[in-house]
Amino acid sequence: MDRFLKALDFSTHTEHLAQATSTLQLAENDSKDHDQTAGQLNTVTAAVSFQPSLLNPEHSGRQLDVSQAKAIRLIWCDTAGIRRCRVVPARRYETLHTCGLGITTACMAMPAYGDFPAPNAGLTAVGEARMKPVELTRVALPWSPGHHMALVEFDAPRSENPWDCCPRRALRNTCKMLHDNFGLTMQVGFELEFLLLERAPAGDGGIMGSGWRPVDSSVYCQSSALDSQAKVLDEVIGALEAMGIAVVQWHGESAPGQYEIALMHGDAVEAVDKLLLAKEALVGVAASHGLAVSFLPKPFPDAAGNGLHVHFSLWKDGKCLMHDPHGGSYTSNRLEAAAAAVIAAAADLTPTRLSNIQDGGISTETIPALPQVLPSPPDEGHQHRVRPPGWRQSAPGPKTEGPTPGGPTRPATVTTSPPQPIPSMEMLSFLAGVLTYMDVLLPFTSPSPNSYARLRPGSWAGAYAAWGYNNREVPLRVTAPGPKHLDMMHVEYKALDGTANPYLALSAIMVAGMLGIFAKLFPPEPCQVPPHELDTEASSRLGVRLLPGSLRAALDLLQNTRKGEAFKDAVAEAIGRPLLQAFLAVREAEAVHAPNDNPRSLLLRYS
Repeated sequence: MDRFLKALDFSTHTEHLAQATSTLQLAENDSKDHDQTAGQLNTVTAAVSFQPSLLNPEHSGRQLDVSQAKAIRLIWCDTAGIRRCRVVPARRYETLHTCGLGITTACMAMPAYGDFPAPNAGLTAVGEARMKPVELTRVALPWSPGHHMALVEFDAPRSENPWDCCPRRALRNTCKMLHDNFGLTMQVGFELEFLLLERAPAGDGGIMGSGWRPVDSSVYCQSSALDSQAKVLDEVIGALEAMGIAVVQWHGESAPGQYEIALMHGDAVEAVDKLLLAKEALVGVAASHGLAVSFLPKPFPDAAGNGLHVHFSLWKDGKCLMHDPHGGSYTSNRLEAAAAAVIAAAADLTPTRLSNIQDGGISTETIPALPQVLPSPPDEGHQHRVRPPGWRQSAPGPKTEGPTPGGPTRPATVTTSPPQPIPSMEMLSFLAGVLTYMDVLLPFTSPSPNSYARLRPGSWAGAYAAWGYNNREVPLRVTAPGPKHLDMMHVEYKALDGTANPYLALSAIMVAGMLGIFAKLFPPEPCQVPPHELDTEASSRLGVRLLPGSLRAALDLLQNTRKGEAFKDAVAEAIGRPLLQAFLAVREAEAVHAPNDNPRSLLLRYS
């Protein structure tokens, strides 16, 4: 556990995060759900031994008669984010639960561009792991009658013990750390964005010279996009439902031929399992219509990219822990300005609403409202400056003409009975942890060279480390459903795409959040404008910083800074050092190879 704790000891925190820590210490006595005090974190032995006991039960698949199948497909996702598959006759399936199916250990060390182990991965062509199916993930494939599919886990070479390079077990272990140390579980849902492609006619090179082109040229949510591909999309949704994968909604997205399918949330491992099966269904059904699918993050230089947005919420004892329904006091001597702004925003305590609260049984407090965008003076061009409205409880001054800028003309008052619901300390600290480590998280969540072409200002993907309420231009969007519906609050992490291994990406996000909870970090004020519109002063106050612009830059931060090294140690505690070594070796190989990538091969590399 010492390696995990080292992640809390680095000197690269920004000023606002250092201040946030002291802010949180003021408020820590108000959090009733923290089981540990500062400096006490339970030891998690499973991080080293990968104990087979589960925190979350496997999700329920359809109970299928395997004797009615012709073949069983065994699927896994490797460290390059590629889904790979072996197929066995149905008659052999039962024996796999005991003896497994042999495969080279190099299967977890191959970069996306080539079938060979990456240098320094710690895995070579020598050695064999054993694949064992996770029976309760087995489903029938509607687009391929007679075929079933099951996800697998890996046993170690020459033993019956779990292999320490198994991504699925790594996420299960990280979930166990979250539960054992903080009593928390995580509910997760994915938004899957993709391109639907058709063969380009002769003489048309298609996208990136691939010979494929988008099936349409529609724009965001255009209804004609659904009409033109209704048959294919209906079959995709029908296949998902038949496989036990619930769908929330689907629509046409911004780029030509781009669509999005939102999957129902579930326990973390279950959600990732179903995501991988959903990708298989999407590709399989499209192929049956002569179409192809691409999850490449940025196929078009001048159109929206493909993201894999992950929505998550924290739970404790079966109840959502994203908010404190009992509320709390907003007094300025307990919470500094940043904390009060966070609470005010989540509870919808805007200046207008505050001014309408009736007198009687009230107390007057100092409450900063959300930052407001004010036009800059003419000599500053089109830049915007963000300033707090400046709420102050003071004696009335001389009467001025016109309304007071940034707020009502009378002091704000807040009722103390009944209390307002507020975001929970666990939620805010988890958010602050992810925000703190955002730049060194990227190799796990945006792991391909192409990923960084998507992370650009104005692309709704998150080019800056920042968070905000319903701000889709920051990588951490917190939903703000209103003060009466904070039980529906969740966080959307946008800097994730289809080139990631989702088991490892989610593990890294969890590690960052756990570090935030342990240190009782508090986030800065929310950013309520596109970050690239902020001036220098506002960016500094909100802790907004530009994220790495390439895989090379992100890896350099992870590998060559105290913050990055500390975060790596924490991730190693969760997923195991051998798997982390193989993962980072693949990232390094892909970063080095990026200038030699053939553009036409990229489009369907991630399909």
